[in-house]
Order: sequence, then structure tokens, then C-alpha cells
Amino acid sequence: GNKFLIGDAAGFTSGLSGEGIYFAIVSGREIAKKILDPRYKLPELKKILKIKKYHEKILKPLIFQILKSKKLTQFLLKRFV
Repeated sequence: GNKFLIGDAAGFTSGLSGEGIYFAIVSGREIAKKILDPRYKLPELKKILKIKKYHEKILKPLIFQILKSKKLTQFLLKRFV
């Protein structure tokens, strides 16, 4: 259709690094190009989606290990909650 989400609204923030500004800028620029030319293939958007997928692949085992370790979980809860 004619509705597009970019940046944080599109879920482009990295769960691994917490970074979102670069992804927001790239996704905004890519969507603007797509609006101007519907045939535009969004190559930069595809690159950031690949990076985000890689970050999530790294993050899942880390979260699992943190939750599996009671001492580490207790430490993190005391420190950050």
C-alpha cells in the first residue's frame, strides 16, 4: 500500500548494540527513494535487515546463557532493575 514504517517504528533498532540512528536514517532515505520510484529495489534497506538479523542471531544464545545462569541473572537484576 502507501504506508511505510521507518527507524524505530519499523523495529530497526539493534537489540545487540541498541543502535538505531543509522538504521533510521538509512530506512528513511530508502523509503523516500521507493516513494519517488516504485521500481526501486531498496538495496540499503536489505543490507540493514541482514545486519539486524545477524545481531539477533548473536543475541539469542547470549540471552539464553544469561537466563540459564542464576548468579548472573541475580547480579543483573540487582544492578539494573
